[in-house]
Amino acid sequence: TNGASIPGGAIINADGTKLFAVWTSGSTKYISYVYNLTSTTMSKNTSLSTSSTTDYDNFSRVKIDSSENYLFITDTGKDGVHSIDISNPLSASLADTLVGNIDLAYNLEYDETNEVLIVQARNPNDMHIVDVSDPTNMVLKGNVSYSSLSGNDSLVGLALDSARKLAFYGMYQSTSILIINYSDLDNPTSTTFDLTSLYSTNAGNVCSMAIF
Repeated sequence: TNGASIPGGAIINADGTKLFAVWTSGSTKYISYVYNLTSTTMSKNTSLSTSSTTDYDNFSRVKIDSSENYLFITDTGKDGVHSIDISNPLSASLADTLVGNIDLAYNLEYDETNEVLIVQARNPNDMHIVDVSDPTNMVLKGNVSYSSLSGNDSLVGLALDSARKLAFYGMYQSTSILIINYSDLDNPTSTTFDLTSLYSTNAGNVCSMAIF
């Protein structure tokens, strides 16, 4: 890519044979498919048109579905989530977009067991549940609002426990973890776990998490 390009993330498939990267250059968005990981020159770029037209209109995060036929991508424009058909990875195409429903979307996690996305957006500060059982017709379900303590929530951690249908969100410039229960997709609930008691001084930021 050139110097004006904005990287949006990359993901590799389950057997390690395919790499997909998403990025934005000017007003154009691209899916890069690298099909020979021993030689990064063996790649194919596909440009995509979306309906977002804001100053913050860039791909942000990317996940691949369990069938490996679709990519799910967050978008910092007015259309917060895209589904991309990669069944023919040499010619990726836009399958669906949640038009105007999620604004300034950044973090993204995919629960392949329950076929849902957890999407963190900044306008307003919400965690959204998206049903992607049909990637060509994504359905926005419930959401949980949270109080942001920072203007840059894209730097925080987001992790899932699919078995218990729980999402854990580390709040930037905060000592708290937001725990979201999405057992009921239409009516998710949340609670906050304060980490202050675990530290002798202020913890500062919760920027990454992992579930074992």
